[in-house]
Amino acid sequence: MASDTELILNKLATIPDVGSKLGVFVRMEGVLAVVNVGDRAVTLPCTGFYPPVEGMSVQLERRNGALIVTGPAAQLAPLGVIKAGGSPKCTVLVSGIEHMLGYRDGYVPAIGDDVEINWATGIIQGKVTSVPVTVMPTENQSAAPVAFGNLLVMAAQSGSFNGRWWTNDVYNGDNNTGAWFYSSRVADALRGATVTKVEIFLNPRQASGNSPQIGTHPSGSMGGNVAVSGQIALEPRSGWVQIPLAWVAALMAGGGIGVTRSGYTIWRGTGSDALSGALRFTGTR
Repeated sequence: MASDTELILNKLATIPDVGSKLGVFVRMEGVLAVVNVGDRAVTLPCTGFYPPVEGMSVQLERRNGALIVTGPAAQLAPLGVIKAGGSPKCTVLVSGIEHMLGYRDGYVPAIGDDVEINWATGIIQGKVTSVPVTVMPTENQSAAPVAFGNLLVMAAQSGSFNGRWWTNDVYNGDNNTGAWFYSSRVADALRGATVTKVEIFLNPRQASGNSPQIGTHPSGSMGGNVAVSGQIALEPRSGWVQIPLAWVAALMAGGGIGVTRSGYTIWRGTGSDALSGALRFTGTR
C-alpha cells in the first residue's frame, strides 16, 4: 500500500508543468527564435506557429521546464493596408503599426490596397473588395500605445581596428577604433516603436586614463575602419550606461556604436560576454 508521501508525489506528477509569460520577438537564428524576455535575450523553439514578425509581442509557455513560443501575445487584426511595395516583402499597416510581410504568388501589392493577412504564416493572402469599418481602424483610431521597458538588442559583432580588425574586444587607445555592430537588429526590434530611453551594456577588462569618447558609426557589419561621429565623454564605463536618445535614428538605419582613441579602456567583446554592447530600450509601441 502506498504511503501518504507517495500518494502526494504521484498526484503532483499528474499536474502539468505549465506557465506563461510575454516576450518580444527579435529575429530567427536557424530554426529557433530570439526573444527578448525582461533584460535578456533567449533562443526558443516556435511550436505550432510560423516564425513571428520582428518586433511582435509573443506569448511564451513553459512546458515541462522548457519555454516555447506559441504565438502572438494578442490576436492581430486580419486586415491591413499596403503602405509600400517591394519584393519578396512589402510594407503593410495593421492597426497603426507597419509590418514587412510576404505575399502570395500572383498578387502584386499596390499602395492603398486593403488586404487580408494570415498571421499563422505571416503571408498576405491578397486584396479584399470591402473592409468592415469596425475591423480596420485608421492610424488616428488605433489603440493607445503600450509602454515597454528592458527591450534588449544584442550586438551582432564587436572588435577593434588598428590597420585591421584584430580582436573581438573593444579598445579605445593605442591607435585603435573600437566598435559594436548590430546589422538590422535595432530596426527589426523597434519597428512601430517610440523610444524614450536607450542604454548600452559595458563590461571592461580594464579602465584607465581619460574618459573614452563614444559615438555612432554607419556600418552594420565589419568592413574597413568605421567613422565615429557625435562623440561624447563616456562615464561610467561599466554596467548599463545611458546614451543619447538622438543616436536611435543612426542605430535604426543600420549603424552601430564606436569608441575613439582617448584614454585606455578595454571592454570585453561579444565572444567573451554575450551582453557586450547590448542595447536596452524603453518606450511605447
